[in-house]
Amino acid sequence: MKEIASLNKTVSATFSKILIDANPAQRTLKSAGDLLASAQAFVIYAILCLFPDEDSVRSELSEEQLILGISEFSLQLASSGLALHEETTDGQIPQWHDWAIMSAKRRTILTIYMLTWAWSVLRNYPSFYCHELQFMFAPSPKALWQAQTEAEWLSLYRKWFQRWKGDGYRIGELLTIPPKQIDRRTEDWLEEVDEFGMLLMLQVNAI
Repeated sequence: MKEIASLNKTVSATFSKILIDANPAQRTLKSAGDLLASAQAFVIYAILCLFPDEDSVRSELSEEQLILGISEFSLQLASSGLALHEETTDGQIPQWHDWAIMSAKRRTILTIYMLTWAWSVLRNYPSFYCHELQFMFAPSPKALWQAQTEAEWLSLYRKWFQRWKGDGYRIGELLTIPPKQIDRRTEDWLEEVDEFGMLLMLQVNAI
């Protein structure tokens, strides 16, 4: 048990440093990719700490610190851009790598919101909403997200682009679905989306 406690202390110290790095006034992260990787690692750590099992060793960071920490990451990720230039320009197709990074960033931000929402419900705190992200694209189609090669992705993206005419489904549309009524764009999005998107849909229905 001493070894586990020592390891937990080391891990807590590491993630405390990551929080400092993410602070705008003291950030030492060198690129958007570094920020995304650190945010994803911290989200995993926060999930383990905020929703532990009986045998878990408690984090040295308080729950409030964890929530503030992942919220800071969300702000930093959002401030670095939520869409590629090509995604907002008629007839433009982005590079696969750039699209994958941007899609991962958007999914990470949404994961943070889902995590903070679940925590707020568990603790009977006011719920966290993501209305400020209403213009952000919703999670991409499962086939695009899971494409294994650039050629496969490009072929799928062109078909998706033609179907949607370059105007992808957005979070704001998901948040404003009328009760007991789903519009055509939402139906089209649900037909394509993966399990992550369905989880987001379930949360929106629960709000």
